[in-house]
Amino acid sequence: MAGPRIYELYKYKTLPQAAERLGIHPAKLRRRLKVGIFPGPTYINRHGLRFFDEDWIKKAQVILEKSFEGGKR
Repeated sequence: MAGPRIYELYKYKTLPQAAERLGIHPAKLRRRLKVGIFPGPTYINRHGLRFFDEDWIKKAQVILEKSFEGGKR
């Protein structure tokens, strides 16, 4: 599978980077994306890699804070 392009890495966070910013495991982020708890990724490249910008991370942080896990971090 192809990796992210350099211009994508300057503009966006990868899924593992976004998960780290949110303080959750990447698998948990994948599950929450799959079931629709979090909004869809900001950008998906032609290889299917998902990318997230700062606005997306802020929205996801609000969702996490309002969840039952919000006080556990």
